[in-house]
Amino acid sequence: MSDVLALPRPAGFGSITRDYLQLSKSRIVMMVLITTAAGYLFAAHHIDWTLLANTLIGTALVAASATVRRIVWISHDDGVPPGCRQRCTFQIRHGTG
Repeated sequence: MSDVLALPRPAGFGSITRDYLQLSKSRIVMMVLITTAAGYLFAAHHIDWTLLANTLIGTALVAASATVRRIVWISHDDGVPPGCRQRCTFQIRHGTG
């Protein structure tokens, strides 16, 4: 039996969006995007804004999904990840883990 308390799901879209942003560690993703943009801008002889936008969108999706996958993977093995007990309310609210 899991030691995670399953509470009723919140009704609001904002609450669910906030949970996913917290679960994807959006501040870390933003640091990855800044680094990616800086690398592209320093290396490019000619800046193609469409290519830069597509690169940043793809990088954001990969970085966010990797952090979510890591939390889900750890939570299935050990319950709630140690560094996430207070911050990751998504697992508590939605009964995952």
